[in-house]
Amino acid sequence: MWYALKGSSFPKKARSQQLLFQMVSHKLAHMHFCGCDTLSSVIIANSVLIIGDSAFSGCKELVSIVIPDGVITINNYTFFQCTSLKFVVIPTSVNTIGDGAFRECSTLTSIYLPDSIIHIGENAFSYCSALQSVTIPKGVKHIQNWIFCGCISLTLLIFPTELTHIGSFVVGGCSVLLSIIVPSTILYISSTAFCGCDSLVVNMDFNQDALIPHYLCKVSERLLVGYSHHPMISNVSNIVV
Repeated sequence: MWYALKGSSFPKKARSQQLLFQMVSHKLAHMHFCGCDTLSSVIIANSVLIIGDSAFSGCKELVSIVIPDGVITINNYTFFQCTSLKFVVIPTSVNTIGDGAFRECSTLTSIYLPDSIIHIGENAFSYCSALQSVTIPKGVKHIQNWIFCGCISLTLLIFPTELTHIGSFVVGGCSVLLSIIVPSTILYISSTAFCGCDSLVVNMDFNQDALIPHYLCKVSERLLVGYSHHPMISNVSNIVV
């Protein structure tokens, strides 16, 4: 059975398995469906523009969700610990994904991020242990801390060609990630960006102004492939060009 509701609050005792949600306002409220642990699928009405913090956090049976065209922001921890979530549609109207938005969605294997997105917050996809591949939208210039930390199944990660900053533990512990290409637009990489990536080779094409820590040049026991003449790394022996 489908349940259709109007208003700004969801009666937790209803515990419906499927929900067609119709909003009078343009925002899905903070913690609106938080803890509705038998909710399996949701269709959100087209009037919604903002999905609030932790709106679906802890909905452990939520398998699929269609976010309507017109939504601009997916806020912090919106789908945190939705451990059954496998299918998400993000429309081209979305420009922001907040901190921890999909953290610990442990059955999510892939997600399409439209090029309209210009900001992805810290921990946005951390500990999505089944996530296998991601392409970062071309408008994203800063990769925030811990975005893919603990994504132990991640094998493919494509950075945008105009990326400037890579934060701490971005792919920390992604032990099966084999390679990353870092573009020449990069200006800063955290010394812990690739910590615990046991299979990773980083292909670097840095410009001379990039701030690169010396010990970034060793990723576990393997080689970094890159620009050996950069003043920050030219004295390190484990680089191949």
